[in-house]
Amino acid sequence: MSYIVVDVESDGPIPHKYSMVSFGTVSFLSLPIHIKTLSMEEIIEKFSAFFPLSEALINYLLSVVEAFDLRKNDYLLKYGQTCNYMYYLQQGLLRGYHLDEEWKETSSWFMREGNFVTAVKSYFTGQPTLEPIHAVEDCQLLGIHRDHLDHAYLNFMEFNLPGRKLTEKYYVLADERASLLRRLSATELYLQRL
Repeated sequence: MSYIVVDVESDGPIPHKYSMVSFGTVSFLSLPIHIKTLSMEEIIEKFSAFFPLSEALINYLLSVVEAFDLRKNDYLLKYGQTCNYMYYLQQGLLRGYHLDEEWKETSSWFMREGNFVTAVKSYFTGQPTLEPIHAVEDCQLLGIHRDHLDHAYLNFMEFNLPGRKLTEKYYVLADERASLLRRLSATELYLQRL
């Protein structure tokens, strides 16, 4: 069964010299099983569209994928945290953004349900992120830890083709996003992703 840890902070997503952390209760919320089951079926269909997945791989994914719930304005990843998960956004809308020297936010991307999401540089390098990920709407996600994903690639060869095809898809999206960032305002970017 999956759990969500709720972290209560009063300083927002950016630690700085005047930060104050208020200590609150850590809550463990049990997610309904049907959310994970429905989401897994959706993900398995996406992967299987590229190449059929073995029963052993499907069982492995079912055993390691975790469910996450975010409420509007929650952070999937805060500034300075390291991203160790690849997420699948089942429901909701997420936003990635950068901060300038004056801590002003500039939206980098918006991602709607049915897509995979991660803080790319942090995920692949293990470095703290400079790009927080914020819930614009209530979100339901599935996540797989980097170690489990690497294990799947090493031990289930059929998983490599879907992984490569999805990497290609999101590389093209990143290139398109970079082009749009040079031309559109944050409002125009948001409206285009709806």
